[in-house]
Amino acid sequence: MRQVFVAAFFTTMAVFLLGIFLGYTLSTHQLTNIISLEFRVYSRLEGLKELDYDCNDLYRVSRHFDSLFTDLILLKTSYKDPDLYRAATELFYVLEYKHMKMAEKCGYKRVIYFRASNCVDCSSQEDVLAYVRSTRKDVIVYYFDLDVPSPILDHLARTYRVTGAPTLVVGDKVYRGFVPPGKIVD
Repeated sequence: MRQVFVAAFFTTMAVFLLGIFLGYTLSTHQLTNIISLEFRVYSRLEGLKELDYDCNDLYRVSRHFDSLFTDLILLKTSYKDPDLYRAATELFYVLEYKHMKMAEKCGYKRVIYFRASNCVDCSSQEDVLAYVRSTRKDVIVYYFDLDVPSPILDHLARTYRVTGAPTLVVGDKVYRGFVPPGKIVD
């Protein structure tokens, strides 16, 4: 009987130690991925901040904004430090606003997209916007997350009377709720 208890004890200890080892390994891997993502976001923000571009480069630069926004949302969902996400997003807004003003002068069709984490239709709207971006080089999409207040976001939300997400501003038209591709590119 004693041998059964000893065997059960060692089996339990082995499972316990294996759990600790796996937890440590997975936590370390996840932390490494988050640090890598954080580094990538800040490196790209700094690169965009230093970038000098004109109308000829505007579409190419907008692709960097698109992928950076995707990384910011990934950072928001995988890293629970709201101050880090807020600081990165505020810098993103400043750079994006500067780009948006230049796009207006260069004659690009501008779409301003407001999203929020509790938005039911935002994922579908983002799929539509990805399709529009991939098929139309004359359309540039600008992303703003309503969860992160900033002076630029406040200004845009007041200007276009944004009350919830998704909201799209296409030219001077404001659409509330899901918008199909036809309304965006007409």
